[in-house]
Amino acid sequence: MGHPVTLTKRGRAIAVVEDVRAYQERLQRLELAEKVAHGLRAAEEGDFIDHEEASSHREDSCGGVDRGRACEWEQSDRRTGE
Repeated sequence: MGHPVTLTKRGRAIAVVEDVRAYQERLQRLELAEKVAHGLRAAEEGDFIDHEEASSHREDSCGGVDRGRACEWEQSDRRTGE
C-alpha cells in the first residue's frame, strides 16, 4: 500500500487520494476509537451495567441457558460486523 497523496490547487490541499484498503482500515480504527471513547464517557458518568445485570440480559436474550441457538445480539453482531 502506498502513502496517501494530497492534491493541491494554488498551493492549498483540496483532496487526499488513498488506497481503498488503507481507507477502510482507517475507518474501522476510527469507529473503534469512537466506541471506546463513548464507553469511557459512559463509565465516567456512571452509565453502565454491572456484570450480573449484563449476564442476566444475555441469558434473557439467549432464551435462558440454551446455547443450542445463537443469541439475537450475537446474530446481529455477525451480520453488521460490529
